[in-house]
Amino acid sequence: AAANAAAYERWEQFKDDAYNRSGLTEWESQAVQLHFPAGSSVLVPSAGAGRELIGLEDLGFRATGFDPSAVLVRIGLRLLAERGRRSVLSLSSPDRVPTDLGGPFDAVLFGWGGYIHIQTRAKRVAFLSELRDLVDVGAPMIISFFLRSPDDRTFAATRSIATAIRRVRRSNQLVELGDTVAGTFDHFFTWNEIE
Repeated sequence: AAANAAAYERWEQFKDDAYNRSGLTEWESQAVQLHFPAGSSVLVPSAGAGRELIGLEDLGFRATGFDPSAVLVRIGLRLLAERGRRSVLSLSSPDRVPTDLGGPFDAVLFGWGGYIHIQTRAKRVAFLSELRDLVDVGAPMIISFFLRSPDDRTFAATRSIATAIRRVRRSNQLVELGDTVAGTFDHFFTWNEIE
């Protein structure tokens, strides 16, 4: 979590006003309009500085977001205020869904890349369970993720090296196949894991 926070503070793109005002990407916009009920309330975990919130409002949705980066949340609150936006953006703990968001929400748009930063399958499943408690039954959810081939041996080598280092450090923390650290902690998924 500390490595992720430091990386997002260094990366200028995610703090850039023009980037955050750009709204949803083409694929996000198409998926949202296809799967989310028009004008519905959308929960946005890993909302960063509000790019998705702004994009959702531009399409007529009501958006509530949260993010663990204090720097990005400050920028997002300023951008939303400058534009007179109704979206809500709040600071959260890493890998946790705040309990004071209201709801129920009609849909979830996981902020770009946010899901891959959650370390361990158990924490990812717990996060999704916490989200489930805030949405209507059957609510659609859009999650971006990095895909890995089950045949890719790079991830097995990474896991072996990381496991050896953790043994030397006397750490009991599990390293899962698909875990990497390259500026941020990221987990790459197979289709079976996502399903």
